[in-house]
Amino acid sequence: MPAAANARHRLVFVRPLGIPSPRNEKNMRVGREMGLNPLFLGAFRDASLPRSDEYEGLPVRRTGPLYLPGSLRRTLGLRYVQFARAVTAELLRLGPDIVHASNLRGLVAAMAYRVLRPRSRLVYDIHDNLALELRAPRWVKRPVQRLDNLLGRVADAVFVPDRRRADALLPWVPRRLVIVPNTPDDPGWDPVPPMPPLRLAFCGRLQWTRGARMMGDLVASRDDVELEVAGGRGSQDVMDYFESLPRTRVHGPLTQPEALELCKQCHLVVALYDPVLEINRQASPNKLYDAMATARPVLINSETAVADDIVGRDYGFAVPYGDAAALDALVDSLLHDPEAAARRGRNGRRIYETGHSWEAVAPRVRRAYAELLRETER
Repeated sequence: MPAAANARHRLVFVRPLGIPSPRNEKNMRVGREMGLNPLFLGAFRDASLPRSDEYEGLPVRRTGPLYLPGSLRRTLGLRYVQFARAVTAELLRLGPDIVHASNLRGLVAAMAYRVLRPRSRLVYDIHDNLALELRAPRWVKRPVQRLDNLLGRVADAVFVPDRRRADALLPWVPRRLVIVPNTPDDPGWDPVPPMPPLRLAFCGRLQWTRGARMMGDLVASRDDVELEVAGGRGSQDVMDYFESLPRTRVHGPLTQPEALELCKQCHLVVALYDPVLEINRQASPNKLYDAMATARPVLINSETAVADDIVGRDYGFAVPYGDAAALDALVDSLLHDPEAAARRGRNGRRIYETGHSWEAVAPRVRRAYAELLRETER
C-alpha cells in the first residue's frame, strides 16, 4: 500500500533539474508502489515554479538558489555548490533510507548525507557519463571518467540504461549493478496511418546537435513530409526555427504519455545525434524505446553505437548525420513502399514485448530497493 501523504520520505531522488525525467518518474512510481513515499529533490531553475508541487502526481521539492538563465554559464559552478549544500541539509532533515542520485552532479550533492548517515543507502543512476558530455581534450576527460568510475564503486547500487554504460565503469565494478533501460510504460499501439504525407515525430530536448537542421531542411524542401515537434528543455532559437517551418506543428513540452500518443500519429520517430559529441555517439535514447513501444521504426544516424543493432535487427533506419541526400532517398523509398516502415515498427514492438517493456524491467528496480532497505535495517 502507498505510504500516507504525510509519512516519511524513505526514498528521495536528487537531480539538479526542476522536474523528474521520465527515468526518474518510473523509478519513483516503483518506490511509491513499495510504500516508500518517494520525493524528487531538484533544483530551483524557474522563478515561476513553486518550491514544492507535484509532477504527474509525484511530489517535487526544489531547493538551493535560483539558477538565473541570463547568468547561467557564469554562475553555474557557484550555484551548484549552493545546491549541493542545500541538498545535504534537506536530506538530513528528511532522513530517507535510500537516496537515488542522477548523474555525477546529483551523486556528489548526495554523498555528504551518505557519509553523515552511514545506515542510509546510495543509488547512483547514470543517465549520461559526465566525461562523455564534456567538449574537452582526452587528457581532461580521462580524470573525470576515473572519478566517475570510482564513485560508482563507492555507491551501494549503480543503475545504468544499457551494458555500454556498465562497461564504461571498468576497471571498478559496482557493488550492485542494475540495468534499467529507458523504456516506457506500455502505451499500446495503433495501425500505421496512411501515406503520404510521411509524418515524423521529433520529441525531446530541442538542440541543434540533435538533428534539428536536418529535419528543417527536409520538411522545407518537400511537400510530402510533415514534422511533429515536442520538447521542453533546449534552445529557444531552435524552437523559433521549428515554428518558422512549413508543415511543422510545435507542441511544446509534453509528458511522456502525451509524447507516446504523438508518436502513434506518425510513421517514424527521429533520434539523431551529432557524432562530434562523444556522449551522442554513446546515446541510449528514450526515443528509441518510445518508438519500439508504439510500433514505429526509429530513424537514427549511423555513427551511434546503437545503429548496428537497430539495422541488424530490422526495427529502424540509419543514415549518416548531416547527409541530406541519404535522408531524401530514405523518404522516397518509404513513400514508395510504406510497408517497409510498418514492418520495422512491428519488429520493434516484438522486441519491446519480449524483455524490454517496463513491466519486465520494473521488478529489477523493486528488487534492488528491497535489498537496499534490508541493508539499512541490519
